[in-house]
Order: sequence, then C-alpha cells, then structure tokens
Amino acid sequence: YTGIRYSPDLGSLGSWPSDLKVFLDTEILFSAAGLNGQLYKKLFDDFYGLVREVNTGGRRGGKIELCYFREAADELDRFFHAAEEIVHWNKQPDPSKTAMMSIVNGCKSRSDVAAKKASVLDLLRRLRIEVERQVDYYADPSYNIESAEIIKKLMQRFNHGVEEEKYASILRAFTKVNVIRRGESMEGLERVRAILLTANGLTRQVAFASEVFPGGG
Repeated sequence: YTGIRYSPDLGSLGSWPSDLKVFLDTEILFSAAGLNGQLYKKLFDDFYGLVREVNTGGRRGGKIELCYFREAADELDRFFHAAEEIVHWNKQPDPSKTAMMSIVNGCKSRSDVAAKKASVLDLLRRLRIEVERQVDYYADPSYNIESAEIIKKLMQRFNHGVEEEKYASILRAFTKVNVIRRGESMEGLERVRAILLTANGLTRQVAFASEVFPGGG
C-alpha cells in the first residue's frame, strides 16, 4: 500500500505507468474478508481503495490487477477443511490463529463452515480478486528459481523447523513472479509487472536471501 501510495507517477500524474499484477497470499485474502480482525481489514480496505483509484482514474496508464496463485487457493481450501474438522469434533482452535478463530466462531456444523467459505469466495469475486489464469511458467527454464540445492541452503540458513515443502511453495511463487517480470527485478515498483503481497514472515525473509535475490543478505 505504501509503495503504491507514494509512487512518483501516481503522485504527479494521477495514474499508474504500466500494468501490475499483485498476487495476494492466503493471509491477505483472509484480511480482505475481515477474518484477521478489524485492523487488518482496514489496512486492506485502504489498499483496495487506492487500487480502485488507480484503475478508475480515467487517465491513460496501466491497471493494477489483484489475484492469487493456485497454491493460495489450495491453502485456503485446506484451512477451511481444518476448520470443518475442528467444528465437527468440537476441538479447541489455536487462539493465535485469528482467521481460524473467526471462521469457527458461531459454527455448529461442517455446513456452517462451508457457508462461511462460500461467503469468502463470493466476496473475493465481487472484489474482482481472481485465482491466476493457467500459464506454463516453466516454458523458459532460465526464469526458474526453484532447486533442491536452494531449498537445502534456505533450510540451513533459517532453521525454523519448517518442512521442505513450505520452502518449495515459496520458491514456486517466486518463479511465477519472475516469469511475469521476465527476470527483471531491479526496476522500481511502478515497472516490475508483478509482485507478491504477503503477510508471511518466512516468505519475506526468503525473498531477500542471497540464494534467491542477488545482492540480498
């Protein structure tokens, strides 16, 4: 939000200079639906309002498209399935997971959770936040960031007790962004073509690791 808000082009011209895809991770999707509390809902609404301002400004320029990767859609499915299990077996959800607490609150059956999921997906559609269109991201291997060697180095570097698949998932998202950017990552926010907007601390750390981003630490 801050990066877009204080873009020189937006400030001086009232428009965005080129098309930009903003891929939202699962936590941002939950914030859009108000499942992470009012503070994060307000932050998302401010961001969304600015995107609408850019897209309906009436001046020549690019558009900002909000979307999410197939992996985020799958993670959302798994999250709601876990919520169904919690409600069905009358388990106690982890109180540190605000979105889960919000989902199971007031639910008495699996169908109640399914109704909340349908409501979230309907909201995303109304906000025109769509799951990514199918593209062959591996047609040109030169943009591929994923490898078993990089995953091993990242696991050694961060040592968060996170399973290998989590690192693989992060790198898949980075590969997709890199393909859309055609390998150009040194441009300003106004011209990078695509970004991943995430609330995940590990994803942000990996993004600037030297194994992933040249010049990173």
